Amino acid sequence: LRGNLVAEAAALLTAQTALVVAPAFPPAGRTVQGGTLCVQGVPVHETEIGKDRLTP
Repeated sequence: LRGNLVAEAAALLTAQTALVVAPAFPPAGRTVQGGTLCVQGVPVHETEIGKDRLTP
């Protein structure tokens, strides 16, 4: 997940009563394992994307 998820979700909720966030996308190698988002089987916080200081 990148970007300002909280602000984007809040904006969507102004027009909706519920919102589902599903970060898994198996065809792209993104899965959730034990509550942790993984990219190609590696926890996202251990990848270069997860270590990006500007948009972690």
